[in-house]
Amino acid sequence: MQIRDTFIEELLTKAGFPNSPDNRAVIADRLTSMVQMQCSSWLATIAGQAEADRRRLIWETNSAVGASGTKACSYILGDMLLWAAVFPAQMPTEMLTSLPDHVAGIMLESVGDSGTFWDWVST
Repeated sequence: MQIRDTFIEELLTKAGFPNSPDNRAVIADRLTSMVQMQCSSWLATIAGQAEADRRRLIWETNSAVGASGTKACSYILGDMLLWAAVFPAQMPTEMLTSLPDHVAGIMLESVGDSGTFWDWVST
């Protein structure tokens, strides 16, 4: 599954922040961790915690070697689509394809709140 390349820039614009490399990095890291956490939780439910831990390690390794933000999330969601093909009743494809927008909505809800990752985004 491919997330559009402009996703992070669009999120920053909606939040009212400038589209700088540092700001994109903060949002990319948060987006990746939130998608990874949700997918790991879903996978633990259908395939067990050990498998979820194994996949999370693979996803984190992929992120550590340079993929972040939309690329890392696309990789994670692509991996999860393979699981959805095996467990369609437990993991509908629609859940996965809507996850980036759902996570973005959650992220946007906390704009202006102190003590959140938005504190690390420069104005």
